[in-house]
Amino acid sequence: MKSLKFLDNLYAIFGEFELWKYKDVNWKSWVKYSVASEDQKKDANLRSLTKPEVVIDMDNPSEFEQAISILDKYNFKFDVWSTCHAGHYHIRIIFPELIAWNDSQIKELRKFFCKSTGGDSSKGSARTMIAIEYKPHFKDSSKIKNKIEHLSKPGINLLNSIFPVFLDWLKYEQPTKTNTHCVGVGKIEGHPTQETLNKIKTRPEIYNLLHSNVPIGFRSSKDFVLAKACVELGISFEEFYRVLKLTSWSKAHEPKHNLHYAERTYSVALKAEKTYIMTGVRNNEKIRRDRQN
Repeated sequence: MKSLKFLDNLYAIFGEFELWKYKDVNWKSWVKYSVASEDQKKDANLRSLTKPEVVIDMDNPSEFEQAISILDKYNFKFDVWSTCHAGHYHIRIIFPELIAWNDSQIKELRKFFCKSTGGDSSKGSARTMIAIEYKPHFKDSSKIKNKIEHLSKPGINLLNSIFPVFLDWLKYEQPTKTNTHCVGVGKIEGHPTQETLNKIKTRPEIYNLLHSNVPIGFRSSKDFVLAKACVELGISFEEFYRVLKLTSWSKAHEPKHNLHYAERTYSVALKAEKTYIMTGVRNNEKIRRDRQN
């Protein structure tokens, strides 16, 4: 049976998940695949996701095309599956490294993919259930859940591949109503301290950026690079703003907007740093930089 072979392979490669039977006679509880009987495996029509799986649930053809274009833009590998209705798809993305993550971390990553691609937010939960592959759909037994080969790009993904789309999404996310780093700051005047400048000198790519004549504008890569470096070096927002004023960035905007734009950029860098630390990418970058030095 094609479905059973798929489930056996899924368990062998990515580990535990749970089964459920919906309709007719509902099961009293979920059953772990490792202890499920052969009859239970045959009867089940829903399963939970394994840890490495991210599923985007799309029920609008135009939104589906947009999600595919986003994934293609960042070279993600994925499978596309039919569901019970025309124009309703599941997009499955595999990150094997997620096996080492805990449930709350996986939940945040799944929620991010659902939100950034317009998918159903319920698929972001840790124990979300999906229709079992190559079986009649639990909502319409006349429909088999099959892989759509011509829309799929088979393969697995590395965690590093999520950061370009993550950072782009953060930078263009709608700003919050309150400034989280400028409250009570008022005007920030003066020059950065020598301690701040000494820290920046340890990062040549940033130090050179400060002495270039290239304008640094909000939402450009340069202002974010500078904010990201300051966050990594433990430089406060106030000091980041003073450093920023040393560059030609401040000439790109009206003075009354400078503080707002700087605050927004620094906020994005803080969110990115939190994610880097959570996934271990920051440690890898530090090891690589230490080796180069």
